[in-house]
Amino acid sequence: MRDLKKVIIIQAGKNMYGGYVKKFLYTNITCPTIAAAIPDNIEIEIIDMYVQNIDYESINADLALVTTLTTFANIAFEVAGKLKKKGITVIAGGVHALVMPEECQQHFDAIALGEAELLLDDIFNDFRNGNLKKRYETKEQLDLTKCKIPRYDLLQLNKYTFTALMASKGCAFDCDFCSSRLITGAGFRHKSVEQVINEIRYIQELHEKDPSVPDTIFFVDSNLYTDRGFLKELLNALIPFEIHRWGLFASVNIANDDEILDLLQKANCEIIQIGFESINPASLKNNNKKQNNPVKYKEILEKLSAKGIYAFGSFIFGFDDDDCNVFKETAEAIEEADFMITGFSTLTPFPGTKVYERLSEEGRILHKDWSKYNMEEVVYKPKMVTEEELLSGIQYARKRSTDPVRLLKCLEKFNEVSGKNPKLGANGKIALLMAYIFMFFKFKPETKYFIRKVISKGNLVDYYHAAHFIASIQNSR
Repeated sequence: MRDLKKVIIIQAGKNMYGGYVKKFLYTNITCPTIAAAIPDNIEIEIIDMYVQNIDYESINADLALVTTLTTFANIAFEVAGKLKKKGITVIAGGVHALVMPEECQQHFDAIALGEAELLLDDIFNDFRNGNLKKRYETKEQLDLTKCKIPRYDLLQLNKYTFTALMASKGCAFDCDFCSSRLITGAGFRHKSVEQVINEIRYIQELHEKDPSVPDTIFFVDSNLYTDRGFLKELLNALIPFEIHRWGLFASVNIANDDEILDLLQKANCEIIQIGFESINPASLKNNNKKQNNPVKYKEILEKLSAKGIYAFGSFIFGFDDDDCNVFKETAEAIEEADFMITGFSTLTPFPGTKVYERLSEEGRILHKDWSKYNMEEVVYKPKMVTEEELLSGIQYARKRSTDPVRLLKCLEKFNEVSGKNPKLGANGKIALLMAYIFMFFKFKPETKYFIRKVISKGNLVDYYHAAHFIASIQNSR
């Protein structure tokens, strides 16, 4: 009988933490959720490689659970090799293990396919008995109403901007390029509103004990608007909390629901991240993004702005119907609709998605170097543009969308429409001024311009918004 005294849960990835100014956006939600399902008599450690490094000399555990996205699969393999040399048994989970099980089995002692909470008892019992199987698999879906509060206390919370909450799993849509359903399964499940409120209370308690813990919250559910009734009940429960700032992911059709928009405003929702994806109707149609209509994008932003809600618009380039004109047309549409916050990526055929299957059948997948499946590089042969045209086109669209003069005008218009007019307090001015002084030689001219304007006007944005836009401008390539 083997002892199982300590389990370490690792999120494979690259350390992106850069101090007070550069924090990782969302707290890890997978590792704390798994940790909450582990019995209290087992010591648990979490290492989120997005914000910390592994000290292989001092690391110690009986069992390691490693979860990874496809992008960081190679890092996960490296971690597994180093841990096994120290005599630690290593098990892989996460979406990459699910879609590429045979590959992962070459690097790990075992793999777990499906929701880990349903497999842990068997894994732990077999480990103790010295009879660990090579593969653990379940097709069952976890009853989310039985989940415990995630172990946020095991994270280095001061290294994140938002504390991530997950109230549900599932999405009403099944876009060809999205891997969401691979992770959450078909259908829609959710926790009780009481559970979600208790998680928020717990986060607030952690913040009260340590102000460096973010009391800003982001619901990282695939699409909280999938179940309108649940979202309505949740929003009514959130209104009394007056959360400092919070946001969520949702589909474009949320903007058509005036009652929900009113509740979002009353609950002080600040930002909704929406996958607009493309301004090309053919690209949307041929990738099963049927809910989107580019003609409505400006109207969507206007309706959200009127409620004091920012729209974070994400766009993808490289669909088979995208030609060289799409970059200029997208930039113009962004300017016309007054998008303030945008994200751009290349179409990435992640294993398990319909896009991956289609491009594989057509022989257009260039390689399987997973580190390049990062939504920035090109890993397939585009149809109507060259690889160079795709990359330079994205650079062009990003640079236009993050133009400081344009952003400042968008902010002024948003403040006018929403009536918010957020103030840049003394601490915010000091923080921006310090960033300007000590990072002067690292900032691009347009970034310096933006900081000077924000500091001088004083009432355009608060520090969080300023920091976001600084990062957007600085990262435009």
